[in-house]
Amino acid sequence: MKHKRKPVIHIGMFKAGSTSLQENVFSRHSQILNIWKPTYEEILRQAINLEENELPRQDIESFIRSRREQASNENKVLVASNEQIIGLPTITLAATRLKEFIPDAKILMVVREQRALIRSYYMYQCRRLSGYFGVPKKYEGLPVDFKDFFEWHIPADMNESQHKTQKFLQLAWRLKYAKTIALYEDLFGRENVEVLPIEKMRAAPAAFARRLGDFMQIDAGELERLFDAPAKNTSPVHTEFAYERWRSRFPRIPFSRFLPFSDHIKPWIKNVVAAKSDDAMEIDPEMEQRIVALYSSENRKIQEKYKLDLEKYGYVL
Repeated sequence: MKHKRKPVIHIGMFKAGSTSLQENVFSRHSQILNIWKPTYEEILRQAINLEENELPRQDIESFIRSRREQASNENKVLVASNEQIIGLPTITLAATRLKEFIPDAKILMVVREQRALIRSYYMYQCRRLSGYFGVPKKYEGLPVDFKDFFEWHIPADMNESQHKTQKFLQLAWRLKYAKTIALYEDLFGRENVEVLPIEKMRAAPAAFARRLGDFMQIDAGELERLFDAPAKNTSPVHTEFAYERWRSRFPRIPFSRFLPFSDHIKPWIKNVVAAKSDDAMEIDPEMEQRIVALYSSENRKIQEKYKLDLEKYGYVL
């Protein structure tokens, strides 16, 4: 028996299990036809391209139409997943274009507790600060301390008008989940939007699978089994960045060549460097106060509206 399932667009959040969902779940579930990450990246990127589309609009529409027909014929739900949608400078334009190309879609947003996401983003991204507009010279080409990273991305004197012109403020505003969710509710309808905390997938996978399965109209049991696959795109640990920061001082010296039995020692060094560190990136009281001021009311809104248990997972409320 065929089910008429609406397409699902998974918009992120980045560093909230997106790659694991894309590669372990959306690409492997027997009732899902996944058409974005990790496949068909380019043509769908152009559907929300912030500049003039390189491909004719009819080519994008034809691609989406053909994949919808394929999903219908195979009795699957069409899924387009890309966490970069939320990271775009003009998030409203991206959402509007998604509405134009897939007007009847459901929207899935998976969120993560803000402190944990900031830490994860730091571990994953801090060596790329030179790619941001206006980065001071002291940041260029080197890993930075967590406090400096926090101050750069979530400054004390930020305001919403800055968000439109200064790229480094995108992280701070993207963590205001309720604003993004409200945008998609207005475009696609509240009944077509679902919000889930990634922490629930780890802590209560069966419950997470049931809720996601109900929303997508797919088998929850198969979802839960797929959750057991190893996580994808995990961030480097703190010791790796400490090593990289030291190693960057001597970029052209191949230290391993001077070590006896280097082929045996190098794997051991790698294991030591990648070992989990108890030295968590500390959120000091001033940082905590900033996080509470920015995100507590936002978190309360989505907890109440979507009946989430965010307090259980450490979200500020």
